[in-house]
Amino acid sequence: MGEPAWGYDISHRYAGLGMVAISFQYRLSSVGGYSPIDAVSDARSAIRWTRQHASILGIDPDRVVGSGLSAGAHLALCAAMLAGPDDPGDDPAFSPVPNALALQCAPVNSASDRQFAELLQGRDRPEDYSPAQHIRSGLPPMCFVHGTADEIVPFDSVKEFVTRMKEAGNPCELYTFEGTDHFFTNKSDQVEALEKIDGFLRGLGYVEKGNGT
Repeated sequence: MGEPAWGYDISHRYAGLGMVAISFQYRLSSVGGYSPIDAVSDARSAIRWTRQHASILGIDPDRVVGSGLSAGAHLALCAAMLAGPDDPGDDPAFSPVPNALALQCAPVNSASDRQFAELLQGRDRPEDYSPAQHIRSGLPPMCFVHGTADEIVPFDSVKEFVTRMKEAGNPCELYTFEGTDHFFTNKSDQVEALEKIDGFLRGLGYVEKGNGT
């Protein structure tokens, strides 16, 4: 499930910090019989589209950040880490890999997720769409925001993922929120999580140091 409107508040936030923020729709498993394979293809198309239209959008095509919460975070990771799938209408001259990723409550290991396997409808293996199975060197900088009480995505899976990413030589940070659930229902945790992401983006030079909340 999901719709672009869910990302409008955070898009307005980063627009206010001088970025161009876009909230994309991807095909949903709850509508039309689509699978996560289609959604991953859409995420890769979205990043390619952004780079392809960089001059119209007034952005630097070499400073594109992929971001998302929960399923959206998984799709951003897949766009960065997998070799496909690609829409045949996409221009392969434009890379689908973000230059950086800022992710909240990210499902990093879908290989053992029974629900994810069901959503694939037998079209492929879960491990083929599991970021944890595709760690290698040379990946873009990433930051993860995650609660230790996440009831959907185990905190330990993300902690292990970040450790393995660092061992592979990739810039990767984990901001831990003790006792916080998957949806960050505590308002103060939400605010602090966004501040951590702000700091990550400032460190990369994507947000000016004087900007923030």
